[in-house]
Formats: sequence, C-alpha cells, structure tokens
Amino acid sequence: MVLSQSVFNGSFWTSLNNVRAYIFLGMVMVVACPLVLFMQNSYQIADQRELNKVEQSHLVIAENL
Repeated sequence: MVLSQSVFNGSFWTSLNNVRAYIFLGMVMVVACPLVLFMQNSYQIADQRELNKVEQSHLVIAENL
C-alpha cells in the first residue's frame, strides 16, 4: 500500500522527470562539446589557408616589382 501511495502522490514522477532532465542535459553536452571543438578547428584551418594564399600572392606581386 505504501508503494502505491508514493507512486501516485507525485514525488516519484518528479524525481523521474529530474533524472530524465539530467540524462538529456548530459547527452546534449556529450554531443555539443566535440561539435564545438570540430567547428573551431575547421575555422582555424580555413583561416590559416587564407593567410597562406594571401602571403603567396604578396610574394608573387613583390617578385614582379
């Protein structure tokens, strides 16, 4: 009888929803962290490639002067 009362009074469902929220937030963090790191790394690589192209163009222009 005590089990059925604790299940229906709402405290069980509240704690279950809290556990679900923590699991969801944990899963979001597990997915978001590598995604942010990948995006940051991709930006740095693209930025470095652009700087290398500009430097190479600058050297070609300076050589032709």
